[in-house]
Amino acid sequence: MVNSSSLSGFDYYNALFVHTKMNAVLLIDPNGIILETNDAFGLSFGYTEDDIVGQHFSVLFSDADKKKDLPEREIRMVLDTGQSFDNNYMVNKDKKLTWVSGESVLVTND
Repeated sequence: MVNSSSLSGFDYYNALFVHTKMNAVLLIDPNGIILETNDAFGLSFGYTEDDIVGQHFSVLFSDADKKKDLPEREIRMVLDTGQSFDNNYMVNKDKKLTWVSGESVLVTND
């Protein structure tokens, strides 16, 4: 637990992206292009950064979810409200489907 007086020097990026062991995290631009993944994502879904960086995040959605426009709806929701929650299948590198519960959060940094 972190108390509010020590937050000014707290490194959220390393705490939430680099050092997490269980939470798979993707950094995605406003157009849906994957910019970076953390180690937990690679371990969970089999992709290396060479496999996935530069790809549109819709490659991670099942064909059925793409037909429902879920990737586009998720991007719109995040850009409009700042966050999105979903429960759906994600496509692993080996094409297996894994049921995931996810959250997308809009983060900006000057």
